[in-house]
Amino acid sequence: MNFNVRFSPEAEQQITALFEYIGTQASTRIAERYVEAILSFCGQLKSFPLRGSPRDDIRSGIRTIPYKKRVLIAYTVEESQVLILGVYHGGQDYEALIRDLDHEDQ
Repeated sequence: MNFNVRFSPEAEQQITALFEYIGTQASTRIAERYVEAILSFCGQLKSFPLRGSPRDDIRSGIRTIPYKKRVLIAYTVEESQVLILGVYHGGQDYEALIRDLDHEDQ
């Protein structure tokens, strides 16, 4: 069974911010490749959505999975859908940010 993978508005904003940051620090080409690789990695969750680590200690139903040791992807799996909640990079306090996520618009 393949799951539908979608991104929350917060995750989309984080990806855009990451693209802009890398684009200004390195180049647009590098930013495009890096962001595309993250999106492709997230897309792989459609086949194996439970491969991330459960993090019920942070928030019930949350799973996390690292990407290249610099990015952490937080998501939930419900029925036939994977919802990417956040894409955190570097030294961000992702645990606090995940706890503060507002699920009202999801």
